[in-house]
Amino acid sequence: MSSRQHVALAVIWLAILSGSLVASFERTEQRGSTLSPGGAPLTETDDAFFADDADFTFMDDTAGQDAIAPQLLGIDEHDEQPRARIREGRQLAVFDAGDVLPQSQARVTAILDNAVLINSDGAYHLLCCVQPSGQKREAVVPGTTLVDLRRNREVTQVARAYHSRLYINPLSLMGRVKVVQATISGRLAYKVYPGTDKRAFALFGLRPGDELIGVNGVALASGKAVPVLYEQLAAASHIALTVQRGGEMLVVLLSLNTSV
Repeated sequence: MSSRQHVALAVIWLAILSGSLVASFERTEQRGSTLSPGGAPLTETDDAFFADDADFTFMDDTAGQDAIAPQLLGIDEHDEQPRARIREGRQLAVFDAGDVLPQSQARVTAILDNAVLINSDGAYHLLCCVQPSGQKREAVVPGTTLVDLRRNREVTQVARAYHSRLYINPLSLMGRVKVVQATISGRLAYKVYPGTDKRAFALFGLRPGDELIGVNGVALASGKAVPVLYEQLAAASHIALTVQRGGEMLVVLLSLNTSV
């Protein structure tokens, strides 16, 4: 398998990996005569990725490089409320929860003790991390459901193991979590279900039928999601999963760093 095919196969699972979970796509139409390296029948999607002449024109090395990522410089407290010092490009300003960053138009959704959660077009991203300010208060925009698992050592250990295997031997993670691709109201959606690793599925707060919207601020419906996520997650120290459960949107935060 070529390096490009190896990359493409790995990033197909980034939809729910987030350093922790990796997925295999289910399709209704399967080609029973074609086998993957593991011996299982290939779906149409898998067959395209394993083909020797596969055309991966979507793997654009420049994807996502034009955007200037916001950088968290510190968290202070003013009138007993936390405020975040954030730089975008050459601009440095102080923001409260609910404020909008001027360049990216991302909204500051939560100011935590050492990190800030921002909402970028419906996909959440964690600006992390700074030295804890010692503040006792956290500021969260009303209506935001936050599941912060960053300090759960068991979750972090499993997340680190999955993240490492994703980039070393992605085929070993085949089927650990099932992802069903569907079209809902004209948009592409990814529903997640337990695979062979039901323990990991539960550890990360997922429920059968949850819809994964984004990973680390990258909307999965975006045409650039695959190359951007592969590059970003390789060096990630944390993961922010945007999940829709029924009519509720929630954010699951995971750490890949045992010191966080």
